[in-house]
Amino acid sequence: MRRVMREIEKRLVQRDAAKNAVTFEVSPVESEGHALWIKATTWVMAGVMYFGPAAFLADQTAHAALFVDPHAPIAFQPTVTSISTDVPAVNIAAPNSNGISLNQYQTFGVGPEGLVLDDNTVPGTPLLGGTLGANLNLRRRAASTIINPITSNNIAVMNGPLETFGVTAAVIVSAPGGISVNGMVMINIPGLTLTTRAPQFLTGVGSGIATDFAYAGAVAYDVRSGSISIDRPAGVNGPGAGIEGTVGHIDLIGQSVTLSAPLRADQRVHISMGSQLVLSTASGASGTTLCTSTNGATNTAAKIGKTVAVDANQCGSVTSGTAFVVSAAVGTHPFAHTGPDRPASRPDDVLVALN
Repeated sequence: MRRVMREIEKRLVQRDAAKNAVTFEVSPVESEGHALWIKATTWVMAGVMYFGPAAFLADQTAHAALFVDPHAPIAFQPTVTSISTDVPAVNIAAPNSNGISLNQYQTFGVGPEGLVLDDNTVPGTPLLGGTLGANLNLRRRAASTIINPITSNNIAVMNGPLETFGVTAAVIVSAPGGISVNGMVMINIPGLTLTTRAPQFLTGVGSGIATDFAYAGAVAYDVRSGSISIDRPAGVNGPGAGIEGTVGHIDLIGQSVTLSAPLRADQRVHISMGSQLVLSTASGASGTTLCTSTNGATNTAAKIGKTVAVDANQCGSVTSGTAFVVSAAVGTHPFAHTGPDRPASRPDDVLVALN
């Protein structure tokens, strides 16, 4: 509210300045008989001074959690819009020949109203309501993987439903500043990856050969910092969902992970903690299989400030067909639990790997 009041005061000062400029310019124009275009130019400039910043502020307020990186290559700049119910929507960037779409942001997040990633080549109706036109950025070819890296140190805040509209696509969100989840629902998303490191591009799954985006068929993560926190929605005292919905697999890849709410995936949950290189080795119906290797960074519990791989309280749990918990930091333990009961980890298979 204070910010809005400051902006209003600023607009008033600019309006007065614009009026003074008009008065100053009009008098000599009338006395000297100059052309009318000078008057018109003066009025246009006054309008720009007064209305331009206000329009920019309104756009910032409408999409407070989504700021496309203006310094990114044009091909990696998505278009932020909204559906008819005022839910923010993103026309994702065109994918490469392997179906990977790269969309760079200064700030990326999901509010309680939700967010729609438009991966549709025709108009339609998202499950979050309203109507949404065809994404013209796609050039008639939908994406199979949508990568959303934050290029600043801003935290990615995910507090609502996230929908891929149109063709089903896996979603990757990377934020070096960390990721905070407070009740996230996946819609039409078979796989979700949250990581604190920007993806590195590889020629394909299992190849391990670095390439540029145009030829990328897989990604790797060189993790050296950043934390991921999974919590329940604000105001929910019980075990409200941290992440759930139509998601087959969930990958959490960061230097540390805090689990304070249930984590649910139909097929697989992979939690990777520590400073390490995370690679994809195989791809199948249950998603991409990951492996880890050293990246040369100091990788101890003391260095990262954590003695446990997954810090879970009484509401933290993992429900999935298979769960992997991998910690590369020397001296860490698999789980720490602060509640009266053991964390409810209920997969069919659980694999815990420690350095």
